[in-house]
Amino acid sequence: MSIESKYLNLITSQHRDKSNYIQTVTELLRPLADVFEMAIYFDDDFDIDNAVGAQLDILGDILDRSRYLYVEITDRYFTWNAEGVGWEQGVWKEVDDPIAEIRSLEDELYRRVLKAKVMSNHWDGTIDNARALYDVVFGDLGAKAVIQDNLDMSMTVGLVGLPNTAVHRSLLALGHLFVKPAGVRINYYLYSENPEEKLFAWDAESDRLAGWDEGHWGIELKVQGGNEYGY
Repeated sequence: MSIESKYLNLITSQHRDKSNYIQTVTELLRPLADVFEMAIYFDDDFDIDNAVGAQLDILGDILDRSRYLYVEITDRYFTWNAEGVGWEQGVWKEVDDPIAEIRSLEDELYRRVLKAKVMSNHWDGTIDNARALYDVVFGDLGAKAVIQDNLDMSMTVGLVGLPNTAVHRSLLALGHLFVKPAGVRINYYLYSENPEEKLFAWDAESDRLAGWDEGHWGIELKVQGGNEYGY
């Protein structure tokens, strides 16, 4: 809001030529105008789709979901047949060396995590609604989720087309994308990173499931494992 166009133009003619008067009025009004200007865009700036940086961090505090994440270290220690950490590349892991490190999520991924938290807070208990959560977080990557109730107080979530990165594994393993009934165990499986491929299923055909010679077996991801990092 412009002080000049909104308020100074209201000053009567007998005072408009008084520079000290105009300056005094301007200095009194400027703080109020600045606050009003900020308030106009406040909702937009803290809209989860528009927020960036510190604004997203504040939303994360409200939603109790931090930007900082324990992530498995995959690019340091010697590993057989692994690019970048093979012979004469990776270092030997000592007993006391850490297996995970703290990383800060970049804004776009953090935004998806916060949306998932909002959706989990409003989950209606159905599989369709749970699948929608994973679509929000990973859908633009082409990833698809298949969710199954195992009828034994556990559920299985299979993800096809999700890049098998340390960050994605941590988000799942540490429960940042949990959407499940209380007391129910959850099992995650990561399948092919190609979103066009399908999960293996007995006697089932759909856009996400296929049988022999078409469906792919998944890699089980441990959730909340034996140490503080979930691995």
